[in-house]
Amino acid sequence: MINTNPALPVHIIDTPFQTAGRGRSGRSWHSTPFQDFTFTCVVHRKEQIGWPVITATYLLTFFEEELSISCSVKWPNDILYNGKKLAGILCEKPKDDVLLIGIGININSENALPEAISLKQILSHPVAYVKLKRKLFLKLYQKFYEDPLLNQNEIELYKSRLVNLNSQKKIEGYLWQLIGIDSHGFGIMENPVLGRRKVLDWEISQ
Repeated sequence: MINTNPALPVHIIDTPFQTAGRGRSGRSWHSTPFQDFTFTCVVHRKEQIGWPVITATYLLTFFEEELSISCSVKWPNDILYNGKKLAGILCEKPKDDVLLIGIGININSENALPEAISLKQILSHPVAYVKLKRKLFLKLYQKFYEDPLLNQNEIELYKSRLVNLNSQKKIEGYLWQLIGIDSHGFGIMENPVLGRRKVLDWEISQ
């Protein structure tokens, strides 16, 4: 059930035992129960902004400040460490004023997929699961409750960690290039004929 009480503009649904996690385009998200973080932030805001980019920027900062881990990001929604996936973000909007931000983070997994990595594997020791979760939930709650837009330092941080900046993709017969992001979290795409567009994903709307 989705909470629609305006007195609770942000709340977090923790799902430590997840059996059917999913990512973008219907892909599966694999996690170890009570070893990894799988949760959903329910945000009651009407702004049309790039929540995947904004959320990813918060996670980049959190990993660096709390664990001294420098991660990279693959636009629009993957957090990477040495090219392997550490965290993923899935945003959905079931109602005009309700946003669901699903977040999965590999924490203490031992059996991560070859293309994935966990914090335990990065740090070479288990992570204090409950303590770290409390810190992260508090940080995300504060960020989503307050002004979520990115400041210039956060934009530069995201761009500096963006592994697919300047990457290109052919969409509907036209070749588009990702050239940056803006303070609202939108990707800025460019085509030499059609000019620039601000988008949430590799989808170009005219």
